[in-house]
Amino acid sequence: MSAAPSSASHDGVRLYWLAAALFLNIAAVGYLPPLLLDRPPDASLLVAPMGASALLMLVAPGSRYAQPWTVMIANTVAAAIGLAVPHLIASPVFASATALALAVAAMGMLRTIHPPSGGLALLAVSLGAQPWPASLAFVVDKVMLSSAVLVGVSIGLNRLARPFFDPARRP
Repeated sequence: MSAAPSSASHDGVRLYWLAAALFLNIAAVGYLPPLLLDRPPDASLLVAPMGASALLMLVAPGSRYAQPWTVMIANTVAAAIGLAVPHLIASPVFASATALALAVAAMGMLRTIHPPSGGLALLAVSLGAQPWPASLAFVVDKVMLSSAVLVGVSIGLNRLARPFFDPARRP
């Protein structure tokens, strides 16, 4: 869904498509990971960073900040750092600032900058110093699996929408 010039009615259709696509994407993040893990639906990771990731991947799928690998790695690294920092720094404010700075530095070194992942680092810090098995479960079961669902659904929705919104691909 590129930002090419179009008519007002076409823009309205794009807006409705985006709203529906965001609904489908976030509903999938809430239902599919728990279903895959044989658990009840889970809203614990339906947080601002996942919504921002979904929006970025649907509005600007060609952006280097919205590439599937970038989203997967950045979300995972940021969450892991955010869970580790409270073990080293007791102050929630300094832990948050440190986690965000370290997450951005790590994303930069890995060439996987994804701005919404900064929010995941802060979210993870807000959970406090968790036991390591719980931290690992959060990163793998919630962040990685939810990110994979987010990426997969976004790719599918973008491919479905491409013929309708990309002038070069219209029949």
